[in-house]
Amino acid sequence: MLGKHVHSIIGSDAHAAAMIEILESYQKAGYKYILSSHANVEEQDAVTEKIAYVKKLRRLAAQCKTREEFICAAEKAFPDYAGKNYLEMTAGHLFKE
Repeated sequence: MLGKHVHSIIGSDAHAAAMIEILESYQKAGYKYILSSHANVEEQDAVTEKIAYVKKLRRLAAQCKTREEFICAAEKAFPDYAGKNYLEMTAGHLFKE
């Protein structure tokens, strides 16, 4: 799922790195449309947005000490994003408390 303004489920830092690599390959390929399984048809602006999102989440995860701190920081960074449950799942994967 791409979801331009929807939180993503990220299972680990390695998963985030792989997501970025895949999304960058979409940019290099120059696909006009990205047809994801759960969201709307997206274009390259959504790919650019999602790469920035995942990179920011990686930085936040490295800076935060707890699941709650990470969720709060991510919500502050992306206040208009939907899918808080996805953000909570990501936090659960990244912070084993």
